[in-house]
Amino acid sequence: MTSEKPNELAQWLALAKFWYNTNFHTAIQTTSYEAVYGQNPPVYAPYMLEETVVKQVDRTLQAREQALNLIKFHLIRAQGRMRNLANKHRTNRDFDVGIWVYIGVVVYKLDLPAHSQVHPIFHVSQLKLCKGRSNKMGMLPHCGPTGLISAEPIAILDRKMVKVNNKMAVYFLVKWSNHTDEDATWELYSDLLQRFPNFKEHS
Repeated sequence: MTSEKPNELAQWLALAKFWYNTNFHTAIQTTSYEAVYGQNPPVYAPYMLEETVVKQVDRTLQAREQALNLIKFHLIRAQGRMRNLANKHRTNRDFDVGIWVYIGVVVYKLDLPAHSQVHPIFHVSQLKLCKGRSNKMGMLPHCGPTGLISAEPIAILDRKMVKVNNKMAVYFLVKWSNHTDEDATWELYSDLLQRFPNFKEHS
């Protein structure tokens, strides 16, 4: 327990004890006061000037009110310091409709393609103004239910015969949709027809 006036700490011990016993305790799911007396603790009533004829009581209430006001003052000052410290790392950012922004970490909803599976909501701190010339963007590839990019064979780039179990098998170098020529893969023709029955029409 600390105070700006250490010499007066002893007279506030009873008030500190009352504060502790009237606070909710997670261990017992109630206040110590209610656990002992079976009722809710009394509600704090602010001091009213000359509300008692007993001089000592009136003096004690005035001192308590001064202490509470001092505590409120320190709390407000501490909140101000914390707010000023936090605001040093914050900037106000407003973006007009149509302006390009970089996505980096208030909230903006981006106008993404309807088939896009990317969540369109981003925090303003993730958006940075895009400077320079904008390049024309292509459509995002379509993703399947598993989240993987959907791909279908669209062209045969090459063919080869491979001996498998003493039998000759035909392999196609397949170019897939949403992929470049460099991503083409060798696929067994029979497996390809089984997975894509209509592909024969485009081969």
